[in-house]
Amino acid sequence: MTMRPRPFSRSTARGYSLIEMMIVVSMLAFVLLMCTTTLHALFRLDRAERAGLVEASALDRMARLLREDAHAAAAARVERPPGKGERLILTQSDRKTTTYEAIAASDGSVVIDRRAGAGELEARETFALKHVGAARFEVDAAVSKSGGGGLARLVVTRREELRAGPATRVFEGAIGRDAEIAREAGR
Repeated sequence: MTMRPRPFSRSTARGYSLIEMMIVVSMLAFVLLMCTTTLHALFRLDRAERAGLVEASALDRMARLLREDAHAAAAARVERPPGKGERLILTQSDRKTTTYEAIAASDGSVVIDRRAGAGELEARETFALKHVGAARFEVDAAVSKSGGGGLARLVVTRREELRAGPATRVFEGAIGRDAEIAREAGR
């Protein structure tokens, strides 16, 4: 008895054709590309959000320090020396001064430098604000009934290309508020 060879049938074949494998590999490459693109976008958003939080934290900390320094001050003045940044100088009754200086950086951002001390430098802090395009100081010299000295303000403006959120933020501190509260408590 001779065996006849069986004809090749699709149902008995094991494995996949080259075309089927190429389609599967192409689909996997497309899915991997979409996952990579999505992860890259998410990491970029995360970095931008973290940078925004760091700057917001720095602004809030600087605003708190400005309020505390203004409250402790007996007098305030703004200086605008030519070719340099604006300065807010807060002088306390014990001759201790705190100076805030807004310096325009080369990349278009603003750096605010805070120096405090009586004669010699006791503390120095620098706040780098990459999303701020301009900063200016103002002193409202209105005098209250009990002799307080008005308001010290820092006005920061966002850069034109970064208009997410408010364009301008104002930070204020009442000048001489601590002395005013002490006078009222002593009555």
